[in-house]
Order: sequence, then structure tokens, then C-alpha cells
Amino acid sequence: MLIDDEAKALKALANFHNHLEPDGRLLVDIFLQSDFVEGRSTIGRLRIHKATLSRCK
Repeated sequence: MLIDDEAKALKALANFHNHLEPDGRLLVDIFLQSDFVEGRSTIGRLRIHKATLSRCK
């Protein structure tokens, strides 16, 4: 589901954060595929260095 209102999006993320176990992680797919074709799929990897991640406070 797409949340197109910034305040609602921040509230949703805060709710996820509040329900995580201690040291829990939330993975969010933020890619919006503009060229979707039913029946066609692709697989890719994105490597993110741990130092680039930040925590919500």
C-alpha cells in the first residue's frame, strides 16, 4: 500500500518501530517499479554497508 501523506508515513514508521523486538529490524521495500509487466520478473541485489544505516529515535 502506498502512503502518499508524509505525516501518515512517519506515523506508520513510528508504529512499526514501537512494535519491534529489542534490536529488531524492519525491512522496507521502497522501490516503485514503473515498468511492471505481469508475468515478467527480475532478481537483483543491493548491498548496503552497515555504517550507512541509521536508527529511528
